Amino acid sequence: MMDQTSERFSAATKEMLGEAGWIPDRDVSREIQLPPGFDPFPAALKALAEFGNLHVGRRGSGVEFARTPIVLDPMLAMGEDDRFREFSGILKSNLYPLGETDDGHGFVAIDEQGRVFLIYDDLNFVGETFDSALENLLAGAKRPRLVDEGGRW
Repeated sequence: MMDQTSERFSAATKEMLGEAGWIPDRDVSREIQLPPGFDPFPAALKALAEFGNLHVGRRGSGVEFARTPIVLDPMLAMGEDDRFREFSGILKSNLYPLGETDDGHGFVAIDEQGRVFLIYDDLNFVGETFDSALENLLAGAKRPRLVDEGGRW
């Protein structure tokens, strides 16, 4: 029987996740603290249940952009609910914080459809799913795409 993560993540991503303490079917939903000012929704809760409280990744060069570790802790966005609301309005889809990247310079966010974005002074699309976004960010594979004022990227 083949490991379910064999097709889900690359070998390099599985290695980094393992180093961070992740295992398949991990569930830390009872341990995750959720920041006030944000309304959690199923896509956010699912990602945080499996990956919350992990510090994953390595610094280094990537394919299209530099890799930087991701800290998956939504409490790091406490007090940033206005900024998340502003970008949610542009997307016309609620955003929820998953954590930080780039040494705290950027927030990792997920929308109600499960798409993942980076929030700096602007909004950048990373992936259609949390798994694809995680793979992309950890490998520095495909440069995040800027979201314009019309919510397009």
